[in-house]
Amino acid sequence: MTTVKLPAVTTLGTNSFRDCVKLSNVQLNMSLKTISNSAFRGCKALELIQLPNELEKIDTYAFRESGLTLIEFPVSLTDVDFSAFGYCYNLEEITVKDTESGFYIDEESGWLMYRDGESLALLMTLGNLQGEVIVPEGVTAIGASAFEGRRSMTGVQLPSTLESIGRLAFWQTGITKIVIPAGVKEIGDQAFAYSSVQSAELNCKDAFIDASVFANCSSLISVSFCDGFKALGDKMFYNCSSLETVVLPAGVTWLGVETFRNSGLISIVIPDSVEHIGEEAGVAAEVGTKNYLFADCARLTSVVLSSNLVTMSAYCFYNCAALESITYNGYEGEGNSLPKTLTVVGSYAFTNTQSLLQLDMPAVKDVGQYVFGDTDKKEGETSLASGIVTVSMPSLETVGVGLFRNCTALESVTLNNNLKALGSYMFANCTALKNITLPEELTYMNTYTFQNSGLTSIVIPSKVEHMGKTADTAATTSEVVNLFDGCESLTSVTLPAGLLTMGSYVFRNCTSLVKVTYSGYEGEYNALPETLSILGSNSFESCAIENIIIPEALEKSSSSVFKGCSLTTVVFNAINMTTTSVFKDMESLTTVIFGDKVAYLAGQTFYGCTNLQNVTLPDSIETIGYDAFRDCNAMTEIVLGKNVILDGGRVFWGWTEEQTIYVKQSAYMSFRLWSRSWMEECNATIVWDYVGTQESDS
Repeated sequence: MTTVKLPAVTTLGTNSFRDCVKLSNVQLNMSLKTISNSAFRGCKALELIQLPNELEKIDTYAFRESGLTLIEFPVSLTDVDFSAFGYCYNLEEITVKDTESGFYIDEESGWLMYRDGESLALLMTLGNLQGEVIVPEGVTAIGASAFEGRRSMTGVQLPSTLESIGRLAFWQTGITKIVIPAGVKEIGDQAFAYSSVQSAELNCKDAFIDASVFANCSSLISVSFCDGFKALGDKMFYNCSSLETVVLPAGVTWLGVETFRNSGLISIVIPDSVEHIGEEAGVAAEVGTKNYLFADCARLTSVVLSSNLVTMSAYCFYNCAALESITYNGYEGEGNSLPKTLTVVGSYAFTNTQSLLQLDMPAVKDVGQYVFGDTDKKEGETSLASGIVTVSMPSLETVGVGLFRNCTALESVTLNNNLKALGSYMFANCTALKNITLPEELTYMNTYTFQNSGLTSIVIPSKVEHMGKTADTAATTSEVVNLFDGCESLTSVTLPAGLLTMGSYVFRNCTSLVKVTYSGYEGEYNALPETLSILGSNSFESCAIENIIIPEALEKSSSSVFKGCSLTTVVFNAINMTTTSVFKDMESLTTVIFGDKVAYLAGQTFYGCTNLQNVTLPDSIETIGYDAFRDCNAMTEIVLGKNVILDGGRVFWGWTEEQTIYVKQSAYMSFRLWSRSWMEECNATIVWDYVGTQESDS
């Protein structure tokens, strides 16, 4: 397409003729009000165009990278985004019809200027500028995109009268040095971004610095600030890969957001005037506040923080893999330490700091999620968890998810003795963590907290009453907790004596766990706390415990609670545990000792325990459920008391003629009160009205 005639078109859409590289002839409706964003962008054959008499606005990038050689602004034109003519290197002439509008062409330079009273703005430069360019004295503003894309321009002298530099003003230019005068009050977004600047001198202490002013200036190696400089701009030095060090001004209070992200910094000292590293100047950061101040600085090895720093936002040192030293101004101690004033550290602040091996956090109270840790990874993905080995957090009060998750080098952690709750996944996959002293005031352990960690033993504090999904709330048997799930090196656990409920999967796959007791217990067997009333499913699945005392208080559990265990001895004290199949198919079980208060034996409790030897049922037992002793063929006899009711079928299914069931009541009463099917597939000898050694009718 080479020619377009649009005599009746009143609106041009965005990108209407973008990249129509052969388009050379355009006729527009003379009543058209706006030429829209990128309408003729990339039309390299378009050298001339007559703008409509009633045109009011030329939008962003309207003629960018086109072949325009000259253009005439109509009197009606009042709104021009001069990025519209970016990279129009062939544009040599602009004509302004309305000489009283304030627009005019500078006779010496041929540049488009705009005067409003005492203010003089350089709006647009023409042609392919070469070498060093001098902006004349008297100019108070350099407009947006004024020098954008002038790669052959190697330097610029700015006038002392300059007050503002517009967005993209020197974007992707070839200038190697910039000195910004003291009078500049504002520097716009990406003003020097992607340029060839090697050194920058900022004498504008009161200037507002917009975002990304020097972003992606890969040649920038030197930056200096005047005294009194207060605030940096967001992403100011983002991706400045050659910038190895910066001396920040003594009075600076705001460092911006993502200011040095992915830069080449090796070391930096933050002045004591900085109190917060957050999202807004002068506003305290919260644990979820994102900043990324030094994130992805792969070469950063040393940081000295402000001794007055109070809050640090999320992702501050994220992915700083070489960071090995972090202290604060005036620190004289050994090792790394955060300031004594710092109370908040945001999420992911030290994730993937592989070289940071030790850190004291003396005053930190609140930490976000994954401060040192990393989320779970799919197969083949690399974990970004920190390489931290030793951490001290003596003031910690609140903890986010995954604080040290996947920190496989972590060996030692010191916590605040008054900490009340751990964080979910706090030490998950910390395989080098062998021991930890938990805080005395701890009441909540959370979920997945030590999953797959390297713990060898653990003592759980006395104030923990529930091991479930919610703090200070009773756990249910189906509530997934996974607290120590997969801790294969864990051999010994001391539970609190007052533990009331335990959710599911708490000690699942702790394949070396042989000792489970509670505080104050001195017996020979493993024992659950006497107060425990709920024991969740799979709690001790695949553990190595060989014996266990079931407490009187236990009422609810699960058929899979000891799945995969090789229990040989059970002391069964539970008075009214209604859960069925608790020891079903446990072929290793040989000995069961009943407490003298047991009243109820649920269905299938010992079903399939083929090596279970004779048991002595207490006189307290009132009910035995279905299949309770089914296929227990290693038993030779059992005695049923006077008050027992067999409340289900097949109680002794599979019993043979070599086995005997002694019943301390009459056949008449048994057949009146018991389930009609209790003897189904039972060939055992039944002795009724049994009174001890005296023989009775059979």
